[in-house]
Amino acid sequence: MSELKLYEALYNDCVHESAYATISIHLTKREAEEAIEKHKVDVAKSHFDGRLRNYEDWKISTTRLNIKGYALVPNEPAEEFKKAIKGKVFLTDNGLEQTYKAMIKAVGGE
Repeated sequence: MSELKLYEALYNDCVHESAYATISIHLTKREAEEAIEKHKVDVAKSHFDGRLRNYEDWKISTTRLNIKGYALVPNEPAEEFKKAIKGKVFLTDNGLEQTYKAMIKAVGGE
């Protein structure tokens, strides 16, 4: 298997004027849900009254990372790749492609 299913935790600070941004990327939907719940707490704390706004929104999106063609440990299957990145959180300040490259690098790839 050379493809890995990932879950992106997404946040939109204003559904009327903005687009969703990736908070973090996870191996399981449950991890993405937990990241969203934590993010909601952090966002609420940032508001003067401690409440979320009705124009804010969160959601989970799935994406697939094709790890074939990346120089991983020779012939390392996707399951080993999953184990190597499990528990690590990859933030996406530099965009998804850079985040994926960081994930590959974290397991000794190029």
